[in-house]
Amino acid sequence: MNTIQNNVAGTVLNKLSHDPTHANLSKKPLSDEKIQTVAKQFEGMFLSQMFGHMFKGLKTDGLMGGGNGEAIFRDFLIQEYGKAASKAGGIGLAKSIIRQLSTMQEVKND
Repeated sequence: MNTIQNNVAGTVLNKLSHDPTHANLSKKPLSDEKIQTVAKQFEGMFLSQMFGHMFKGLKTDGLMGGGNGEAIFRDFLIQEYGKAASKAGGIGLAKSIIRQLSTMQEVKND
């Protein structure tokens, strides 16, 4: 595994360990379903951040008005773009996170 994959997986695992609903993370392993859910959420968040930077330079004014309202709702739209892209297969980040978290969990439980 490369350094980036280890860092991303460590970040996700760290987030889970600080989540009050996962206080017993070290005592019982996460289910495969939970790992997949968290990995997809992380990938969706990552893609939303990428899309946000892509849309940053676009102006909201034009023929249809735009303005502050469009600027506010654009953030929500970008979040949904990230979620949709992740659900549609994403960029492979979730698969890497799933693989790495599963490996880290196996090592931790041995």
